[in-house]
Amino acid sequence: MALLACFFLSMAQPAVSQSVDRFVTVRGDTLSLVLTGVEDFKVMYKKPGKEKVHSMSKERVFSVIHANGKEEFIYQVDSLEDNEYSIQQMQHYIWGWQDAGTYHNGWTGIVGLASGVTSAYLGPIFGLIPSGVVIVLIGGRSPRMEGRKTPHPEWMNDEAYVEGYLTRARAKKVRNAAIGSLAGYLAGLVILNNRP
Repeated sequence: MALLACFFLSMAQPAVSQSVDRFVTVRGDTLSLVLTGVEDFKVMYKKPGKEKVHSMSKERVFSVIHANGKEEFIYQVDSLEDNEYSIQQMQHYIWGWQDAGTYHNGWTGIVGLASGVTSAYLGPIFGLIPSGVVIVLIGGRSPRMEGRKTPHPEWMNDEAYVEGYLTRARAKKVRNAAIGSLAGYLAGLVILNNRP
């Protein structure tokens, strides 16, 4: 009976909650994790509510924003590399990456869709070639920065911010064109196969 009482008392105690930290990666993504430690080459963390400890390379993590709001910078400038960003420049690069993810919209999905539908007329094998060419051409052009929406128009002269913005915008263009091309190509094949 005493054993059963101890079991119920242990179940009634409030669970200890873990404070969740926000990891900001050098790619600008934000991950909700619990920091458990920082070693020479890796960052140790737990997923919220879990006990298993995981690790990721320090090179992937820019900073950790703790639950109390304090930011701990993990990113370190390699003194042997001349072209690496300082912490402030890297922060601006990440802000540019994040802003392009939120504010950059393009027409490349529509172009990809149109090229995919027309490519389907070449058949199941050769039809993929024009779509691939369109994707490469779209990815080769950098987006123009003039007239872009951003919450920080004063940063449009900051080299690191613009580089982050352009890198993400270019990646979005290629992704949208690829998805549009594939969707258009499949739709074109369905239309061709269902014709009387």
